Amino acid sequence: MIDKRTQGRRRLGLVAVVIVLVLAIALTVRWGCGEGGIVGLGSGPRGGAKTTAVKVAVGETVKVGDAEAVVTAFTPTEHPALPEQPMDAGRALPAGPGATFHQAFVWIENAGPSVLRVDPRDFVLAVGDGYVFVDPSRTGPDARSLLPGASLDLIVTFRAPSGKDVELRWRPAGSGMTITFTGGRKPAGMAALPGDGGAGDGSAGLS
Repeated sequence: MIDKRTQGRRRLGLVAVVIVLVLAIALTVRWGCGEGGIVGLGSGPRGGAKTTAVKVAVGETVKVGDAEAVVTAFTPTEHPALPEQPMDAGRALPAGPGATFHQAFVWIENAGPSVLRVDPRDFVLAVGDGYVFVDPSRTGPDARSLLPGASLDLIVTFRAPSGKDVELRWRPAGSGMTITFTGGRKPAGMAALPGDGGAGDGSAGLS
């Protein structure tokens, strides 16, 4: 017969095995959810899950969930336009030595049945292996909630080192997507930088 001490040891052994299995499963789930993604920004709009990468030319409409968006203009400029309602109403500072502004004009419409949240902070500028976030004094308006059928015009501006290759990216919160806008287009009336490289091509009709 098995005495009570032996039974107790077996029970303790079974409990230990169960605990080890639970810990192993928890660690596996944690590692699986955390892998992949864009270094520095996380893989999703606010970090976390992996994203789907999409490339769209400046001037073309892209649909992300209930949102329809088009970057109507994107160009480097020494004299960026100021939005009527900037995110930060403080003094807009110049770019400074060795830096220039990159500015995009964006139109977003809520094509779905629910309220849509639009935040200019979801736009970033990829510069080499790093990222530049919006200049709040030259970006606006701030985050808005759009009713079905409503639209919003955004100006998003970045201050980045001069002479660098840059890409405009949009990571709409909750969409699981990263949209890269390729090419450039200069709004009518905006002076190009020396050596702009033709960023003003196709700007006719834009204001």
